[in-house]
Parts: sequence; C-alpha cells; structure tokens
Amino acid sequence: MTCFSPLPLPLLRKSAAAFCRKCRIFSRKALPLFPAALLLLSGGGCQDDPGAGGGGGKLVVEGWIEEGGFPVVLVSRTAVPQEEPQAAEDLVVRWAKVVVSDGTREEVLTGRYDEDYFPPYVYTGSRLRGEAGRTYRLTVGEGGDTVSATTAIPLHAPDCSGVRAEAVDGAEGLYEVRISFRTPEQGEEWYKIFVQDPISGSRRYYPSFMGTFSSSGLPREAEASALRGSYALAGAEDDEAGMYFSGGTYARVKFACIGRVEYEFWTRYETAVGSNSNVFLSTQQNLPGNVAGGKGCWYGMNGREWVVWFP
Repeated sequence: MTCFSPLPLPLLRKSAAAFCRKCRIFSRKALPLFPAALLLLSGGGCQDDPGAGGGGGKLVVEGWIEEGGFPVVLVSRTAVPQEEPQAAEDLVVRWAKVVVSDGTREEVLTGRYDEDYFPPYVYTGSRLRGEAGRTYRLTVGEGGDTVSATTAIPLHAPDCSGVRAEAVDGAEGLYEVRISFRTPEQGEEWYKIFVQDPISGSRRYYPSFMGTFSSSGLPREAEASALRGSYALAGAEDDEAGMYFSGGTYARVKFACIGRVEYEFWTRYETAVGSNSNVFLSTQQNLPGNVAGGKGCWYGMNGREWVVWFP
C-alpha cells in the first residue's frame, strides 16, 4: 500500500501546524471563521463594482448537490469598502430566488434559518434529488442581479477499500483518519475530503485540511488523510489539538469525487488560505469559481461516508 500525501508525512505535519497558527491568528484578530461561502470575499479589491445590485457588492454563492441528496445553497454579497466594517450578518442574502434545474425538472429552493451554518441561513430543496451523471444548473436572483452556474455529479464515488483511525506519532491521544482507495486505471479523478465532528458543534461537513487532490501521479493503490480543517482552529490552544482528532470522540468522514472545475476552485482556495497573503483582502485575483456574473462555486459530489471512532 502506498501512502499518499503532497509532502512526506513529518513535513506535512509541520506544514499543517504552520497553517493552523496562521488561521488562528487571523480568526482571533479579525472575525469568527466563516463557511466557504463567506471566505469568497477575497475578490474585488477597493474599487467600486458597477455590477453590484441593491446589496452593494457582487453576489457570492456556495452550493452543492450530491448523489441522493437535495441541493444546499448559501448566498451572500461581497463586502464593500467603507468606514465602518460590515458584520457578516449584513452580507447574507435572505430574499433571493434560488432555482435548481436538471434540464427536465426544476425546483425553487426555500430559505430558512439553520444554526449549523454561519451566518445561519441556507436555501434548500425537498423534491429534486441529485443523481449520478446528471447536470444541474443553479440560478440565483436578488436585487436586480442574476448569477448562474452549472455542475455535474460524477458517475462514481471513489473506489475505497478501507478507513481506519491512526494514532499520530509523538502526540499521545491524537488521531488522524486514513482512507485506502484505488485510483482509476485510465483517466483522471478529482477528490475532496470533508469532516464532520461533534467538537465543532455543527452537523455540517467542513473541508478537511489539504483534502483536495487528483488521481494524477498517484499509484493504483493509495491512501489519503482526513484531518480537521480551519473550522476547528478558533477554539484550539494547541496546533496539533486543532488539526487532529482527540481520543474518546468520533467523526464522520466523507470522501467524494468532484469535477475538474470544482477541483481547481478548492485547490486555489486551500492555497490562498494557507499562504502568507490574506485571502480576504487580496487584490491580485479572484478564486476561479464557476458562477457566471458573481463569485463562488456550485459543485456536484458523489461520495462515501463513514463514522470513525477514536480510542
């Protein structure tokens, strides 16, 4: 079995610890940690946006639909530079018209309060379930602005052969999750790992640290690590305690196939968050989302889930 990681494991852990320190410094000095939708406030710079609607900034969309599941969409607007800083709640869009279509059927999603997200407001459906291989178009309209995006749910979930909790060397009582899987004999697949754990106080799946990668260059038999992500850093006093899982707890892990465009978005996102630059204030370039007319990412997933216990 060949163990996959972008770096040798000891170096990966040092890199992860540095990442944790950067995220913690930002989260304590600036604002609470946001879900991915509001992390997209990076783009725009300090110039006025002529395309902005009634909310002031451009529409920001984070949404997903997975095999067997209903669509979930978060809608906000980019922050507009002004004398007084804007609260996250002021950027949330609560009265958008959010429509998902598979080319034959469509559903208007319903907005509702949901404390598992921050800010706690999401648009969800109850009729249009995701199906592998189908393409889904998302349209969001609010304040005179309309944005759209298209994604497809991959035909297959990752070909996994096992999942286990593994103790971290030199860190008593801390664990990571190791996922064994087989890469395709032909073609390329793109993967993303998500984690849900009770310590976060949320039922939402959050991106695992360095959990976006492709099958390119990997052996047929490979492994990947599932770690806690930036959502876990705000309250952690110790780098390793924030990144790894504690003994006596459990976590839910999702290992999913995503599309190439979505892979490129999440790879750039993770690079921006882990870099020395501040993704929230960067004026160089925006993340390469797939939302026409706005910012963000609408992505389809086909994955597998497990509950993993840590001794």
